[in-house]
Amino acid sequence: MNWSEYLGKISEKTGISNKKVHAVMTAAVDVAIEELERGGVVSWFRLGALSTRWQHPRTLRQVNNHRKVRIDGRYRAHFRPAAELKRRLLGRTPQLWRSPVHQAAWQLSEALIGDLQLYHKAQIPTNLTTALSDAEIRKACATAFGPLWAQIDATYQQRIDADVRDERDYLAEVIRQTWIRSEADV
Repeated sequence: MNWSEYLGKISEKTGISNKKVHAVMTAAVDVAIEELERGGVVSWFRLGALSTRWQHPRTLRQVNNHRKVRIDGRYRAHFRPAAELKRRLLGRTPQLWRSPVHQAAWQLSEALIGDLQLYHKAQIPTNLTTALSDAEIRKACATAFGPLWAQIDATYQQRIDADVRDERDYLAEVIRQTWIRSEADV
């Protein structure tokens, strides 16, 4: 949502003209910037708090010629969300990690894939990418490990409830995190 759309929504919700909303919101932003310049904190009810933080000077290396560059310290804007904002955003995503059965599925998957990596590292498929679906990852592992993968999968199927397996394929997820390098790492 851009500034105009934001002001339009506020105008629509309050019944105040766009021109007045624009004037008030512009003044609110100006006041917030002035307070942040003085080193203060600007709290917005139910949204969060804006403040500044000092970032210490640091040394970086230039990508093109590998020379070191010194960057001075500076103040940076920092936003700390309010409890209500955190709670409402948390409600947008499933929190499966809070469930003990999902934790157990994750831990079993970590153990099974960890054992494969430890004892059968040479057989790990090298053609895995982040674009592959869970089924494609499982198929690649079945091809690479053969009957060993069938045993791993049978153990997973036997110990983890079908409801949990239907919600998330933890074997494929652990493989993604363990064996697949992201494009950023390449």
